[in-house]
Amino acid sequence: MDDPLLQFLTRGVYVLVFCLTLFDFLRWRDIPRLEVAALFASLALIIALQTVAATLAMTLPDWASTVAVLALLAQPYLLVRVLGQFRTVPVRQQAAALVGLGVSGGLLLVFGSTPPIWATVSIVIAFTYVEGYATVAFIRSAFSHRGLTQRRLIAVALGSGCLAGVIVASGLATTLPAARQVLTPLMDVLALASAVAYYVGIAPPGWLRRIWQGAEVRRFLLGLSGLSGSQRVASTLDYLGPAAARATGGRAALVALARDDASGVLDVHADLTARSALGWRSRAARGSRKAFANVRRSRRSCQACTRGCWSWIRAAWSATATTVQPSSLESNGAV
Repeated sequence: MDDPLLQFLTRGVYVLVFCLTLFDFLRWRDIPRLEVAALFASLALIIALQTVAATLAMTLPDWASTVAVLALLAQPYLLVRVLGQFRTVPVRQQAAALVGLGVSGGLLLVFGSTPPIWATVSIVIAFTYVEGYATVAFIRSAFSHRGLTQRRLIAVALGSGCLAGVIVASGLATTLPAARQVLTPLMDVLALASAVAYYVGIAPPGWLRRIWQGAEVRRFLLGLSGLSGSQRVASTLDYLGPAAARATGGRAALVALARDDASGVLDVHADLTARSALGWRSRAARGSRKAFANVRRSRRSCQACTRGCWSWIRAAWSATATTVQPSSLESNGAV
């Protein structure tokens, strides 16, 4: 990139996102956060090496340049790994991403920093295909989510699409030097857009989260505004679950009120999405009588594992826990 301001902003955003995702992984230490941190490490490494070289006015050794480019070529495969956190990735697509990484890395190691045109085109095609597949898959996943998660998935898809555009433009600039003057500003803009979109999608700031959640709260209140008092009370529980799902980024949510401690029977209030996931039409289900008794006695929320009485929740959403809390609508507990 030739524009110093765009260069500084793009590098700064990518490094910031990497630091945030690395801190998140070090805090929780699980595989999904490791995959996200590795995704941005593949981009931050080449940025850090370029910054060091520019600051010290030195030329990077060949081995350092090769490592940086290999890390960049791993980005589409790592993106597919992150995609697997939101939806099932077919085995053939996982294999294609891994083969593309292997072929691209092999060509780079064989020809070095100045590969022939056919090798450059092959690397660009492999990168663009995997990146493009992940971008489309993120967009499709956004349609199966709601609220906060849907917005984040759209942002990640936009960032991936812009990054794929940078690689395509870079390949064209290499094969068509006469077009470099036009393609370089385009790469600058696409790179900055990719960095910002990834930042919004992967590590959105707190103020942006609050704006998104506030919009869902307003939507919930507007849904009740045109109803009479009696209708509002009856409809609140039906609106509350979808509103909570959108505000928190969940795929679905439901509200269930316990009829009494003895029977453990729940009156379920859920929208069509939640009810279709549950796979039944009845508005009654069963819960833990012990959990209801504890909540009623203490008037405090508690968690219960989704086994035994709660197995219907585990079967629908693979949830590992459920929250039982006192309800202000009745004296019984609400899930």
